Amino acid sequence: MSEFKNRVVFVITPIEVEVEGCIATIYEVSKIDIMNKYLASVSLKCDDVVSNVFPVFYSSSKELIEKLKCEVSMFKYLLFLYGKEYVRRMGFARP
Repeated sequence: MSEFKNRVVFVITPIEVEVEGCIATIYEVSKIDIMNKYLASVSLKCDDVVSNVFPVFYSSSKELIEKLKCEVSMFKYLLFLYGKEYVRRMGFARP
């Protein structure tokens, strides 16, 4: 039996990480054994606009960073295309 099988790892959340000039806040992470993946609840803050919390599935920390970069790019594109007030009004960000 592996000595690491019954290992418990604690991480205090939320964790804030800077990604592409925005702040990604990770509120919680759950391991999904069936899929051998993790599920993180994340929100983004760009300028003074904070997105709603959304899920991100990932299998490694490298994959999480890549997916967060993609999410930040999409959020910045929405802000550029429609503006802060419209993004808030349509429910993509917190009021």
